[in-house]
Amino acid sequence: MHGKYSSSEEIILSDGKFENNSVDKFTINAPQDLSALTALDIRHNNSGVRRGWYLEK
Repeated sequence: MHGKYSSSEEIILSDGKFENNSVDKFTINAPQDLSALTALDIRHNNSGVRRGWYLEK
């Protein structure tokens, strides 16, 4: 997460979700000094049998 004045550390989502044909939603607490969100980097590690994924804004 990138804000006007700083960026957060990488946040790894690894709580056993991400099943086929499912929707996963997460609430992430940002550091207070991040300010308003200006950009968000999203990636995955390309692991698993069915590695395709879809991200909806």
